[in-house]
Amino acid sequence: MVSGYLHVDAHYQLLVDNLLDLTHETFLHASTIGNEHVANTPLARVQRDTMDGVKGTALERVSRDIPSVTATRWMHGIEPPPFYARSGGFDKTGDKVDRWQIIRFEPPSHVWLDVGVALAGTGAPDGDRSKGVTHTVIDALTPETGGSTHYFWTFPRNHQLADADLSDYFKKGVDKTFLEDKWMLEGQQKRMDAAPDSPFVDINADAGGVAARNIVARLLEEEQRGRAAGELLQA
Repeated sequence: MVSGYLHVDAHYQLLVDNLLDLTHETFLHASTIGNEHVANTPLARVQRDTMDGVKGTALERVSRDIPSVTATRWMHGIEPPPFYARSGGFDKTGDKVDRWQIIRFEPPSHVWLDVGVALAGTGAPDGDRSKGVTHTVIDALTPETGGSTHYFWTFPRNHQLADADLSDYFKKGVDKTFLEDKWMLEGQQKRMDAAPDSPFVDINADAGGVAARNIVARLLEEEQRGRAAGELLQA
């Protein structure tokens, strides 16, 4: 496992948006984890597990007490991006891979990514990842102010556990990737601060982020309602 920390001058929900919509990898992280296939492949599913009493849609189901969002994308028979080509040895073989991105948000601000690649056609979409590599990214986003966030992350892997050189490669690669995110997110925050009344415009790739924001909004609403009720009882 490798891990790290960044101080990001952006609202924590922008980081949640960023992690739930990985299409930006194509444009922002082309030298590490991105290639054209991410932006060209729509999400296979956005699943929202909701609290009891929260109305669901066709994409939602009630299965647990903790509200969450899971966004899933599969890319079949593609070229692996540089980061995964090196970690899986595909930079030597040139083989095509099946790539997955399974991203889970749990409020208020934690995001877990199950990502990786396996040799194309060897069963990874059906659960057999033995011909590939699995990486996990655990993001603990801690709001500092309305415009800044403490970004703690860990990056465990399931392969070549004793390879210190590979750990160093991952550490440098993830640091580079997340610094690119930091620069972009801070730019977004500056633009939003400069035009606070501008509306959000959502596209299909934003489905996960929209669902996460809806959950947070509902939780804040319930918190405020409960606080108001408590104040009435005390009065």
